[in-house]
Parts: sequence; structure tokens; C-alpha cells
Amino acid sequence: MVRRVRLRQVVVHNEICSGCKTCETVCSLVNDRECNPAIARLKVFYDQFTAESRVEVDPKCVLCGECVRWCPTGALSIGYFKRGEQQ
Repeated sequence: MVRRVRLRQVVVHNEICSGCKTCETVCSLVNDRECNPAIARLKVFYDQFTAESRVEVDPKCVLCGECVRWCPTGALSIGYFKRGEQQ
């Protein structure tokens, strides 16, 4: 019997990210019990000249989903992929 493995990941929709960094703050509070976005498991990069944001998720992410829950714009979600299809 072959089992198909579905893995989870945080899916980022950069086009609707506002760059507010709420996800960084929540991540550090939930996972490290410290309000320190520098140690968060995801990073928000905001370009003040183009007003564009981009979020990168660290491989150390534990997929707790709190960043998704607290994102005010809905730019983050939890998605599933098959092994070898990670985006």
C-alpha cells in the first residue's frame, strides 16, 4: 500500500501583505514568550520606495498558525502540498 503524504506549510500572499509585521510579533510571543520580532520564524521585508512587502518563512517554523490567525489582511494561510511539491 502506497501512502500519500500531505505536508503543511505557511502560504504567503505577498500581493496583499501590508508590511505591518504583526505576524513577526505574534510569532515571537507565542513561540519564544518574548516580544522580539528579530527572533520570529518568519520575516517581513518592506520596501518603503515601492510600498511592496514580502514575507519569508524560516524552515524552523513549527506551523502553530498564530501568524495566520492574527494577520490583519489575510496575507497568510496554511496550505498543503504533496512531498516534492513544496513551493
